[in-house]
Amino acid sequence: CIPRGVVGFTSYPLSTLPAPYDVVWCRFPEHVSLGDPGPKARPALVKNVATTVDGTGEVHLVYGTTNLKLNSRPFDFHVTNAAEMDACGLFKATRFDLDIVAWIPWALEWFETLPGYTSPIIGHLSAHGIKMLQLTASYKQARLSRKGDDD
Repeated sequence: CIPRGVVGFTSYPLSTLPAPYDVVWCRFPEHVSLGDPGPKARPALVKNVATTVDGTGEVHLVYGTTNLKLNSRPFDFHVTNAAEMDACGLFKATRFDLDIVAWIPWALEWFETLPGYTSPIIGHLSAHGIKMLQLTASYKQARLSRKGDDD
């Protein structure tokens, strides 16, 4: 997890914070313990947002990738439907890896604004997409709980 309240970044105004279920274009860190932006921007799904004691914003994100791994990662959240991809602002089918999450400063160094957009927010899950994400997360949690009971 990124250290909370990290300083030294160019914070965006709090009024521009994304909302839960927004999709943002983010330099998700390769090694989340290092606290540095990743080498390339990619989609990330907003789980939550917060304000730090120093008045800056943070975003709790789920890592996104176009490496779908449909057979080996069936319990991640996949956006493959063209209408949902469009609502989310995604150019390709995307897998959100529910196991890779991080709190990231809402700052210029961490997020990228794509051409044609006015902020790093590129879209939002539809009501159906939100329901599917919730079902996927619930099913994954239930499966993990059952697996723990088997030990």
